[in-house]
Amino acid sequence: MSDERTFDYSSEMKDYYKSDEVAENYHEAFSNEGHWRHRLIASRERQTIKNLINKVPNASVLDIPTGTGKLAPVFAETGSSVLACDISENMLQVAESEYERTGVENARFQICDAEGITNTLDESFDVAVCLRLLHRVPSDTKRRILKELGSVADYVIVSTGVESTFHSYRRTARQRILGGDEREHCYETSEVTREIMGDGFTIVASKRVLPILSQEHVYLLKPDE
Repeated sequence: MSDERTFDYSSEMKDYYKSDEVAENYHEAFSNEGHWRHRLIASRERQTIKNLINKVPNASVLDIPTGTGKLAPVFAETGSSVLACDISENMLQVAESEYERTGVENARFQICDAEGITNTLDESFDVAVCLRLLHRVPSDTKRRILKELGSVADYVIVSTGVESTFHSYRRTARQRILGGDEREHCYETSEVTREIMGDGFTIVASKRVLPILSQEHVYLLKPDE
């Protein structure tokens, strides 16, 4: 089963976040002021990333897309040197404040499209972290982004949403009752997801962020030699 549909990827993903209002709302949703469900998911995401990143060398990290800096507390604890990238300058401006607030001492910020990392960056990292992007892009785009991440990092940590009949019905019912974000999602089944993640990579570990409440799985990958 796949929830992948034809949609305008540029307008729904790349252009959508280039807005001060969207950046502010996104940051608020996952902050201490946001809904309890969003706060819980954000907390579990940070804990999951922290657990996985501590399994590998992490002196240098690429955080793409950094969004509004949700993972800054993790990097403050690991003491990593971070290049935080996003396609949206609006999101990056909020992220800079968040990185400073949480005490990340060695962080840089740069506009970068996850599909064009090797065209923009001329450096390598111990680990690249890609949170909350792949569940919004089609399968072929997932593969391109993963290839880009694996080209610049010794390890890759990515999250994506994994589809199931339960979550499909739950998502449809929630949308009908509560409304909310109508942009498309691109979920694959667990079998297809693992095939995508294993295309050019060894899956070192995987963790569910929050069973039942969230479809999000996080994978620790090592690029094949």
